Amino acid sequence: MSKAVSARYRTPRSTLFRVSIGLFFAASVCRCADTLGGPPGESAVGPAFDNPAGLRYVCVKMTPGKAARLEEINRNSRDLPDPKFAGLIDGKHPAVVRIDVEGAGNVVYHGSGTLVAVCGKCGIVITNWHVVRDRVGEIPVRFPDGFVSKATVLKTDKTWDLAALAVDRPEVRPVELSQRIPQLGETLTVAGYGGGTYRQASGRLLQYCAPGMTEPEELIEVTAAARNGDSGGPIFAQDGTLAGVLFGSISGTTNGSHVGRVRSFLRPLLGQMQ
Repeated sequence: MSKAVSARYRTPRSTLFRVSIGLFFAASVCRCADTLGGPPGESAVGPAFDNPAGLRYVCVKMTPGKAARLEEINRNSRDLPDPKFAGLIDGKHPAVVRIDVEGAGNVVYHGSGTLVAVCGKCGIVITNWHVVRDRVGEIPVRFPDGFVSKATVLKTDKTWDLAALAVDRPEVRPVELSQRIPQLGETLTVAGYGGGTYRQASGRLLQYCAPGMTEPEELIEVTAAARNGDSGGPIFAQDGTLAGVLFGSISGTTNGSHVGRVRSFLRPLLGQMQ
């Protein structure tokens, strides 16, 4: 059995080094066994568990059929082009942010996020629930142009591992939400700050998944690995719009909520800004 591993970084504030962690805050259960033409019955689902944080997760078996499809996609996915972004700052997307969260025990947690809306003096950044879950202090949000704003948590969704943060309005154009859900085999690009270094990695959409047996398949699995510290970072479509929000990795792939779920989560907040 494999578990999706969250991609959040934890730094003891009293030290100068970062220590990666493998906490199972979220995972996916794959219910579309015939994805990419595979035979039915391949996505074997293990039992559900509860972790110490109280978030249910489900083990997913890497079956031979899925492994073969993944290998084929990887063979055909060499040198995938990244989207053509405008206004990069030292190679970084201007709207992708680094998020630092002050936790208990003199610890700082690190994740990533994306500016998705601005209005008046405020902006909204989308990230993961597990990035801000352990907050006890401030949440500085850092843009690549040097702008830093303390964030307020507006809304969270534990099931889909999403959080919306309010920040002071930056001089940055927000990322538009994709108008359609990405399609199987489509090239997607994950991005984030990892242990402190910005990176983009492209892959293919392998399959749709769900966070539990009763939820819809509104998670996507992309054949590009995320790193600790990428949690909450964007999954970009080729046109540069936001196709999803990543939360972790499993077997070299990245999982995240697709834009349909992200749009539903943000709709009440975006409506208030209009």
